[in-house]
Amino acid sequence: MSNKKMFFFDFDDTVFTPKSPETIQQNIQAIDRLRKNGHIVVIITGRSLDCLRMDMSDVAFHTDYIVTNDGAITYQCMTNGGIKPIYQHAMDGLVLRDIKKIIRSLSNNERYEIVSYISDVEQRGIILGSSKIRIWTDNAKHAEGIHQKISSTYRDTLHSFIYPHVPEERHHDAARLRWAAGLYNAVDIYDLDVSKEAAIDQLCSERLPQGTETIAFGDHWNDMGMLERCDYAFIIKSERSEGILKHLTGKKNVHIVKSVHSALNTYFPSLLTPSGS
Repeated sequence: MSNKKMFFFDFDDTVFTPKSPETIQQNIQAIDRLRKNGHIVVIITGRSLDCLRMDMSDVAFHTDYIVTNDGAITYQCMTNGGIKPIYQHAMDGLVLRDIKKIIRSLSNNERYEIVSYISDVEQRGIILGSSKIRIWTDNAKHAEGIHQKISSTYRDTLHSFIYPHVPEERHHDAARLRWAAGLYNAVDIYDLDVSKEAAIDQLCSERLPQGTETIAFGDHWNDMGMLERCDYAFIIKSERSEGILKHLTGKKNVHIVKSVHSALNTYFPSLLTPSGS
């Protein structure tokens, strides 16, 4: 068993907790110590890279890898401060066009917006396609209809997830949805082989010594796969994390914790000191 460990941290409400700036700084300090002591640190998020940078500027710290769009793109962080994409999963442009037609055909008077994260998936300035499609809508039945139609039409190539009943203040995109008020819904669509756990498998199989222990921190439905995949799972306690607990009750080494830094200090204190290994 390798002494080096690999840590996967969800970003929103795991590392980055907007209501508690003090907790953010404590999380960052603990994660920095892990990396300085030779362990591998990965930020793994549903955000695109551009969206992540909006808040990373305030919580600047170095990681070894950044996985964005729930596993669609993996970046390696370079010693000079730059980053480079090492794995990319792009949805075909023709499929993207057809999906937009399906969404429009299901829409009556519902207010909605289609967001395609195309700029993240490019090579030498050439657009390869979209890594993720997100649809905002103010109607829960509309969101469910989109999800069901995509799941049945593209069951062998795509998968989709729903964020239902999201309060307006819970997402950075809400500010530009002029019609958003109170609760709204989001549907995310990806290639079938895109997920946080698939990104972890790819990193572990191609970039790690065999036997490296993996530790995941998360708090929401899109973290379930990676929490199940890793050797240790830490769930940040919150209202929204309650929904995933029942799915992980049978897994060993699952812990419910208050924060990233408190968990690291409690369960891995030796890894935060210069002599940690």
